[in-house]
Amino acid sequence: MKLLGWIIFSITICFIAVSLQLEVGAFLILAVFLGVLIRIYTLLLEIRERLSQITKDPDRVREAYEQYMNDRNSGIKSD
Repeated sequence: MKLLGWIIFSITICFIAVSLQLEVGAFLILAVFLGVLIRIYTLLLEIRERLSQITKDPDRVREAYEQYMNDRNSGIKSD
């Protein structure tokens, strides 16, 4: 429902922009377009932030240590 409201609002702005002079209409359309781009950018940043909280960064030092210990232990067992 919210999306439908924004679509109707955008159509209204476009009709107003077309009915006005060329410079004013172009300015309104450009302002709406830039507003949409900025909103998309902020939403992408928010998604990135949420995903970074969910996923854990790999700890390369810990992984290397665990691999070393596994290799060392398997080398001792094979002797």
